[in-house]
Amino acid sequence: MKGINYRVLMNNWDTVVEKICDEMTPHDVLRVVAKYVQQNIDESKKHNLTTSHLVEGHRKLIEAMIHLDPEQ
Repeated sequence: MKGINYRVLMNNWDTVVEKICDEMTPHDVLRVVAKYVQQNIDESKKHNLTTSHLVEGHRKLIEAMIHLDPEQ
């Protein structure tokens, strides 16, 4: 099985997100991304790496999730 071509993925990111959002709500997509970022924060802390940029990005993802919450 061939792996994901990162450059192609990034060049077609809008299309990828649209297809994902057809099957999931934007709130759900952000939840998956926020979980991934949190895992990177935890892993970076284990290796004593700087996490300020990840923490800031995670905070902004959570804010966006709050604004997009379908239950509000």
